[in-house]
Amino acid sequence: MKTTENILIIDLEATCWDDRPPRGQESEIIEIGVCIMNAATGKVSKNEGILVKPQYSKVSPFCTELTSITQNMLDDEGIMLEDALDILRAEYDSEDLTWASYGNYDLNMLQN
Repeated sequence: MKTTENILIIDLEATCWDDRPPRGQESEIIEIGVCIMNAATGKVSKNEGILVKPQYSKVSPFCTELTSITQNMLDDEGIMLEDALDILRAEYDSEDLTWASYGNYDLNMLQN
């Protein structure tokens, strides 16, 4: 495992439903919350949320209740997932840092 002084912390939000996804829809990343934390000091910098436009699903009322993200927000401000990942590489030097997230869900979503 790579160990660095600065840690890239991510928190993903994804489309979700209070029951099964509607036919043809799937859980997709709709926001990448990201910041850099200095491991020695605990100081957090570059804290932002990157809105991601889903390709195969729509934001449900249940999802908006959980995340406060609406379909209109994503339609107006969302970018393609590939572009969001480019931002992580370019602005956060993500390939050179240790990554952290809350649980394996975020890791699994990024790998998928």
